[in-house]
Amino acid sequence: MSPQAQNVLRVLQLLRAVYANGGFAPDSRSSSMPAAPTFEVGTGTGLTVALTASQLFQQTSAVAFQNLDNMLAYYLTGLAGNHGIDRNALNQLLEDLNSALSAVGPDAYTAAGAQHVQAIITTALQQGDALVGGGQATAAQTAAAIDELTAQFLDNVYDRNYQGALPVAASGAAPGAASGVASQAISVAMSELGKPYVWGATGPDSFDCSGLVQYAARAAGVSLPRTSQEQYQQLPKVNPADIRPGDLIFPGSEFNGGSPTHVMMYIGNGQCVEAPHTGATVCVIALPASFAASRWT
Repeated sequence: MSPQAQNVLRVLQLLRAVYANGGFAPDSRSSSMPAAPTFEVGTGTGLTVALTASQLFQQTSAVAFQNLDNMLAYYLTGLAGNHGIDRNALNQLLEDLNSALSAVGPDAYTAAGAQHVQAIITTALQQGDALVGGGQATAAQTAAAIDELTAQFLDNVYDRNYQGALPVAASGAAPGAASGVASQAISVAMSELGKPYVWGATGPDSFDCSGLVQYAARAAGVSLPRTSQEQYQQLPKVNPADIRPGDLIFPGSEFNGGSPTHVMMYIGNGQCVEAPHTGATVCVIALPASFAASRWT
């Protein structure tokens, strides 16, 4: 390893150690958020490597925005239930949210910036509630959602794994809607957004595809088979036209004659959450055009 690479590695290790020791909690963000430092590491050749708050924000903000968008869209879609949601209006809301948070930038690493982030997310949730017709969530549910969305975003921009749990939107039980158990599992799976795919991993720090759905179902009190093949073969099959949130989705391209090599969980509104492949992280993607499905709830 070159001296330059060694210096960069030392900077990143120092930075990770600092952020790992200054935990963030939703109820103490105003007093416990440390300022992001600048590290400078010198060498005998006179080389200095510095990583500023601005550079850290540039490195982490894309994932933070993506995860926040996915979480908020999932929450509001759950509130809307079978009434649906105007996708253009939702996309505009998310665009405005990202623009406002981009303006905060690396100030998010300060106490005042964290409070600003919370205020921006509060406004977005109020607009989202109006978008789905209002009155769908209680004040307590909205407050919990604000806390969790803020905690997730700040954890992500600090390059830390979000350890909270998504608020489960309470919508009326209707055909095609998620059951309480499925909603809980989806919430858990969505809270793992951004965590790395590792073959054979079952959480909580990394997952493979079947490990993620098994982990989420276990958190909802249900034990699933370990592999994608077993999850398809041992669970009741579902007609693709009749899927509902929580069902397991096996893409046609990886179905492998009934021994599928990949699985994801349907979260509703034509979307799934998955741990995709090596080098990627847990994310939300569109429902495949061709797939098989099984149901565990």
